[in-house]
Amino acid sequence: MNGYQYRCSVSSACSNTISSAVTLTVNPLVTPTVTIAASPNPICSGNTSIFSAVPVNGGATPSYQWNKNNINVGGNNAVYTDNAVNNGDIIKCTLTSNAVCPTATTATSNLITMSVFNGSPNMRYPTVNAYNVQQIQLQARTITGANYLWTPPLGLNSNTIYNPVFSYNQSQEYNVRITSPNGCINVDTLLVTVIKNKDIYVPKAFSPDNNGVNDKLYPILVGIKELRYFRVFNRWGNLIFETTSGNPALGWDGTFKGKAQPVETYSWIAEGVDIDGFTIKRGGSTLLIR
Repeated sequence: MNGYQYRCSVSSACSNTISSAVTLTVNPLVTPTVTIAASPNPICSGNTSIFSAVPVNGGATPSYQWNKNNINVGGNNAVYTDNAVNNGDIIKCTLTSNAVCPTATTATSNLITMSVFNGSPNMRYPTVNAYNVQQIQLQARTITGANYLWTPPLGLNSNTIYNPVFSYNQSQEYNVRITSPNGCINVDTLLVTVIKNKDIYVPKAFSPDNNGVNDKLYPILVGIKELRYFRVFNRWGNLIFETTSGNPALGWDGTFKGKAQPVETYSWIAEGVDIDGFTIKRGGSTLLIR
């Protein structure tokens, strides 16, 4: 009967009165719903997620209640911002409609389960020692599918790859910006020290206490293309360590046959071939400190 008009007639012995017309309006029943979306998801740890609600049949002034892991959060707004999202957090929103003739006054949204990537911390790589204008390959950590940007680009054959070739006549520190496929960003640093003379350098002391600083004894190769050997001896002349690598990770950790060696001075000898083909032999001593 929507749109029908009605009047009221009042009759008496002396008169007959008819009211003005009134039109009947019948509103249809409506069902309120609400849908939410997150931007972005997945997200990198520490970044901000923005959640948006889209109501249907919410009325002129609907109200919103956001919920995170069954705890009410946010304000009465169609947008909720969160900068402390953890992996597995569940977000939802409850809509209270003020529409005319709703089938229900409230509606609950879809659930959003957040995926949060915990990016690795920024790193400072071990210092690289290079001979003057010697070509030496640098290397950042490898992240599959990542984009790399080395700044400044001075002395590099390319600053957009993870392993550029360095050739320069002065020392340079680089920032390496690594952007992973999921958008997480790390900025690592690497110092290249340019030394004018080709040689084999060995520190005067080291402290194998596993604090991440000067924990291993290794030869620093400058202008050396091949290390034939690096040998360490105790005070009785016994060979307790030997390597043919200048890799800091493969240096001597202060142990022999699984036992930590005492605090004392150890002698070493080294031999290598420089980039011009000449043999360089060096020897000296190093103090082990604990």
